[in-house]
Formats: sequence, structure tokens, C-alpha cells
Amino acid sequence: MAPMSGAAALGPALVELRSALAAGAPPAVALQDALRRQPDALAALARPLRDMAVGMPLEQAAAALADDEGAAALLLRALAVAERAGVGASEAVAQGERAVAEELELARLLRVRTVRARGSLRVLALAPPAAVGFFLLLEPAAAGFYGTPLGRVSAAVSLALLLVARRWARAIVDGVPAAVGRADPLGRAAGGGAAETAELLAVALAGGLPHAGAVRLVADLGPPAARPVLRRAEAALAAGVAVDAAFAATPLRDLGAVLGAATRWGASARELLSAYAAGLRADRRAALAEVAERTELRLVFPTTLLTLPSFLLAVVPPLLWTGLRR
Repeated sequence: MAPMSGAAALGPALVELRSALAAGAPPAVALQDALRRQPDALAALARPLRDMAVGMPLEQAAAALADDEGAAALLLRALAVAERAGVGASEAVAQGERAVAEELELARLLRVRTVRARGSLRVLALAPPAAVGFFLLLEPAAAGFYGTPLGRVSAAVSLALLLVARRWARAIVDGVPAAVGRADPLGRAAGGGAAETAELLAVALAGGLPHAGAVRLVADLGPPAARPVLRRAEAALAAGVAVDAAFAATPLRDLGAVLGAATRWGASARELLSAYAAGLRADRRAALAEVAERTELRLVFPTTLLTLPSFLLAVVPPLLWTGLRR
């Protein structure tokens, strides 16, 4: 997952960006100024903005962004889509602002909900060695056991069990973002590929583009995970297939259903797409709560099956050895 250390500063960065765009500054200049004033919040955009400063077009810089660039990347993609669609840059920022805030909130929740699990991971790694050290401090004669052949084998097996337990527990904790990502139709843990795609389509449609044109535009500039799906749907639309049918066999079939309903009833596709994106993020928040609870339960297994035997193997044999010698 992308680092979110500048999440708290993104609000002021958006204010700077909106103010500069409202005053008529070009998007590249506005972004450069916002990066200079809020470097932590827009750190993910430092590289593409440097490229833009030496002449790279905005849309090319947006197209080069990876899937894991963080929530700030949505701003650059929204501005690029708005520029191609003929929508005002301020409009693109307004469209993406709520989405960015929701992405940052999800990232904050992810950190908060995994704090206890990561604390358990540290305890799992440090408590057994600390306990063994304290035992040897109380019973220095027991240290002689580790100089015997049996002692060396016991210590090696105990250490191996502890290392396997730590690796197992770390895999459980590090798997939380991926598990949350599975709640997204495109399977992304961070950034919300389907939600971001919906927001960018809303920006493109606000410029008056037809569905096929909006899909083609977001296929060029949107999240890389969504591009193959959008290109197949765009080909179907170009062949005259209805928009909901064009997405029917793809992970974004619900997005196609939203566009199809808006077409049939003459509703605002932009508002429906924003509501769809908000629903996707709510699903990911619910998945995060479920996964965080399940993670605490799963950490019991490396603790009881490996860490406890490791501790007993490190303490009980030297204790018995010392008692027998006496």
C-alpha cells in the first residue's frame, strides 16, 4: 500500500490547488505550487511534476502513474481527464476532492485497525528472547546447558520455531491490505481502482463526451488496473453494443449498469457514478473491519503453535539440566 504520511496535509494542499486554478493558473503550475507548499501531502506527484516541468504533457504524466501512487494521484488523473474533456480544472478538483478524502480516510482506518496486530507482532518477536534473558539472569548456571550438544540443538530448534512464528505472523498482518483490496472489483488494496474509475468517468462525462468517448479517455488516463477492462468495453461500444452490455462480462459490470440506468432514465450519470464510487468505498471499509477482527484471531495460531513451544524449549531443558546437576 502507498505511504500516507502526508494525509493530514492534503486538505490544505487542495485549498491551494483550487485557489490557484480559480485564479487562472495552468494545472501544471498550480500543482507545482501546491507541491512546494505541501510537499508531504503531494509527495506521490513529485516525480510526474518534475517531468512536467521539463516539458512532459499533463496527460502523459497522468498515464505514467502506477496503481499504488496513493490518493493524490487521483488529482493528477482528474486534471488530465478534465483537460482532454474540456472541463474546467476547478471542476475536476471539486469532483475528485471528496473521493480523495474518502481514500485518505480508508488509509487512516487501515493503519488504525492494524496497530494492535502490529503490536502483537512486535511482542511475538521480542517477548520470548526477553523472557529467556530474564530467566538466565535469575539462574546464571543454566547458561551452561547451551554449551552442551543437547543445549545447542535445543537452542537451534527454539530459534527456528521463533523465526517461523514471526514470519507466519508477519504474513498474516501484511495480508490485510490485499484482503481489503479484494472488496474492490478490480482487486486493488489502495486507491480503489473501480471507485477511481467511476470518478474519472464522471469528470469525462461532465465535459459532454458520449459514453464511448468517456470510456476511451479514462482507458488512456485512468488507473492501470482498469485500462484493459475499459478498452474492451470501449471496443464493444464502438460496435454499437449498449453500455450496460459492454461491461456485462467484466469486473466493472456494476459500473456499466449505472451508466445504462442513467441512459435509460435520463438521469445524471455524474451523480450516479459518484454514488456508486462512494458505495464501493463503503464496502472496502466494511471489509477492513472484518479483516482486522479476523487478523487478531489468526495471530493466535503462530503464538500457540510455535512461539509458546519455542519459549518452553528454551527454558525448560536448561532448568531441568540445572536441577539434575544440583
